[in-house]
Amino acid sequence: VVGLGLIGLLAVQILKARGCHVVGVEPDLARAKLALQVGAEDVVSPAESSGRNRMANHENYQNLDSVFIFARSNNNTIISLAADMLKPGGWLVVPGMVPLDLPREKFYSSELRFIVPQSAGWDIPENANRPPGAPDQTVGANMSKVLELISRGEIAIEPLITDQLH
Repeated sequence: VVGLGLIGLLAVQILKARGCHVVGVEPDLARAKLALQVGAEDVVSPAESSGRNRMANHENYQNLDSVFIFARSNNNTIISLAADMLKPGGWLVVPGMVPLDLPREKFYSSELRFIVPQSAGWDIPENANRPPGAPDQTVGANMSKVLELISRGEIAIEPLITDQLH
């Protein structure tokens, strides 16, 4: 998971609940620590040379099945970084706000797959006819699944709360 803000931290927990091995990439030390607290196995900072070295050489950051980008950026460095971490045929999933200037040669030579998902799911009624190929996940169904994970304790909300308004 690249980008460990609120949505990235929730993604860490959802992926962990689904049985995935989860590693993170985040320059902010407080967010990196929080990601470890909620289930990430390892987190590196791309801003530090040691972090970039681990991403380039450590098995936790090589030949990954999927990379999810929840970060925001004005350049495509994150896309290139993520593509380098994927195994051939791997998935790059980009709900984050980054330029989609894909490194064609890397995607071509490794047959990488790319998707920009709708954040919460299809915003159509549960009983509506879906377009051909549309996933079964609607906004309502996805929210129900998230609430179920929270009720079972597989997503921890408390560590994510920074302030309370009274």
